[in-house]
Amino acid sequence: MSEYNDSGAGRDTERTTGATPASQGNSELGKDWRARIRESKFGTVIVLAVTAAIVVAGAWTLKGAPVDSMAEGTGKVTAVDTGGASVSPQVGATVPDFMGTDINGQPVRFSQLKGKPVWLSFVASWCQGCRAEMPDVASAAKKYASQGLEVVSVFVGEDQAAVAAYAQRAGLDFTLMPDPTSEVSALYGTLGIPSHFFIDREGKLREHPVGVLSEAQIVKSLETIM
Repeated sequence: MSEYNDSGAGRDTERTTGATPASQGNSELGKDWRARIRESKFGTVIVLAVTAAIVVAGAWTLKGAPVDSMAEGTGKVTAVDTGGASVSPQVGATVPDFMGTDINGQPVRFSQLKGKPVWLSFVASWCQGCRAEMPDVASAAKKYASQGLEVVSVFVGEDQAAVAAYAQRAGLDFTLMPDPTSEVSALYGTLGIPSHFFIDREGKLREHPVGVLSEAQIVKSLETIM
């Protein structure tokens, strides 16, 4: 018999037999504890407080607190705040042009890379997942350089000094571009890092995985643009 019928039966008995306060207490004990909480003012306060906490936590995560999570089909993803990110380019579309400066002070402009396959990634030196996959990125940059592959890593919200120091520690020698204002990161709709864009020789996006990639995933994605 359902909880509703049980409690209803208790009320019918009270009306027909003149149940005492003790019998009312027994009826209340028979109620599910969740129902008793929902019916009490204190319970309402608890529900509202929990709901508010969930909303605040969700908003904090979306605004870019470095919270690690798992994205389906990829490895670890870390949320970032790029200050009003645009919608990410869609697979098959031409990716937007951007300008910047690498850690050596050399200009970087995406449109000048047209005619070459490009692996563009958005990362950060403090991002655990980004650091974990960086040796594989560096290895691929060296392995496919003879086939014209350009690897460009954009560092979300970091300046030249921070990125240069990290590059020296990690021994990286491909194109590393600081993005201190996160302008380029926002242009590409970056909400979680590492975020990867595999772009063909015509400047069209072929794959856009988000999260740490395995060596096998890297090879598979590179095959779509080489």
